[in-house]
Amino acid sequence: MTNFNIDTRSQMLRSPRCEAATAQAELTPPATDVPLRPPSPEDTFGTLGQRVNLAPCANVPLAAALQASRSGLAGAVGAGSAATATAVTLTPTPASATSATAPPPTSASATTATAPLPTSTPTRPAWAGPILDAGHLGQKAEDELLRALDTKLALLPYGAFDPNKKPVILIHGYNAAPQDLRDLAERLTRDGRQVMMVVYEDETEAPTASGQALARALADLRARYYEPGTPLDIVAHSMGGLVTRSALNDLQQPGWLEGTPRAGATPRAGFGVIRLRTVETPWVGFAEAMSKWMYPITRFFMRLFHYSAAAELVVYSDMYSHLYEPKLAGVEIMNTAAHPPYKDDMRSLPDFEPAELCAIVRFIESQHVPDALCARNMALALAQDARFAALGQALREERAKQPTATDGGAAALVTAYERVMPRALGEHTTVLVHREGDPADLVDRLARELSAPSAAGP
Repeated sequence: MTNFNIDTRSQMLRSPRCEAATAQAELTPPATDVPLRPPSPEDTFGTLGQRVNLAPCANVPLAAALQASRSGLAGAVGAGSAATATAVTLTPTPASATSATAPPPTSASATTATAPLPTSTPTRPAWAGPILDAGHLGQKAEDELLRALDTKLALLPYGAFDPNKKPVILIHGYNAAPQDLRDLAERLTRDGRQVMMVVYEDETEAPTASGQALARALADLRARYYEPGTPLDIVAHSMGGLVTRSALNDLQQPGWLEGTPRAGATPRAGFGVIRLRTVETPWVGFAEAMSKWMYPITRFFMRLFHYSAAAELVVYSDMYSHLYEPKLAGVEIMNTAAHPPYKDDMRSLPDFEPAELCAIVRFIESQHVPDALCARNMALALAQDARFAALGQALREERAKQPTATDGGAAALVTAYERVMPRALGEHTTVLVHREGDPADLVDRLARELSAPSAAGP
């Protein structure tokens, strides 16, 4: 989540995405939230029901698809013709339909002599959309792709799509691009994983709005390409963790953001166990020093100038008020913070003040939720982590070593945290850059972690 500080916005104001959005403010009607609904055959991957004009570019590199879109000849890409592109939905087509050299149908006798495939084997459609490649993962390419697809979020394969490989989804953070996760994508691809990457409007769209789109994309992906119960891994950097948690909340408990749960839950979109690994996700929120009564005014102007994402990252937002309420069955969350901290207002647990640490100790020992918002969010973020029980055990062990300590367990908590949830060495923006030969390299650590088998079931 780069270039965000609620008190100093000079870097943010130079953001090309937000400048472009502000320039078009008078020409573009304000976006409205689209309620989460079950996917239908007309849906595309996270496009909020809008039409896509790259469907004829089936399973072709992004550069070729975008070039076809610019020239108005998308139908010619990969097909050897000059057919004019039409606006259609991103609907997968059977593999036989996409092959230009498909063999003719066999005769009845030949069919009889050939052993048929088992009837229980599902026929999966071929991928029918653009694919991402290593040379087109930057912010400019992402913006161009979203414009061409006429959408706010899309879920696309990195390299050729193979539904027989175990899927793993990568999502970047605020004011960033898929490029930030390229090293991890390359490593996971070499490990035989089917890497999918999320491209989305990470500045002008709020994390919860992107979460709704991602929830639909996950449901569509599972329904089209994977059997129910297929395990799924997700690695989310920075704000991408909040987008993913919001998506899983929408699937688990529709209406969570308004505090009024609705019917229609489809936990995990039908996937099996989901392992969510977040890196430097701001689970706490920003700017507690801002007056709570000033926040609505600040939020109004931030949204007016298309800083919807930044407006929702403030600790007083509705997102943080309800983020941890849905209990995500079958989801294993682990967060990794970086050291040193990126900014003064983006803290991991060891950066908290002693009084805040004491409040978190009380939460771990007695489930008393802290009153201060940042301490509250940190406590609840720890509780959602799969290592929370181990953290409690380590805290008891450390406190037993310091029976005369008068700090309320603050020092013991920091020591226990470093033991159980060690931070990665590196800056917020570069912690996922591969460092060859470094035993502390986070890319290698995550790849090893995700190579282990998933749990048996939710």
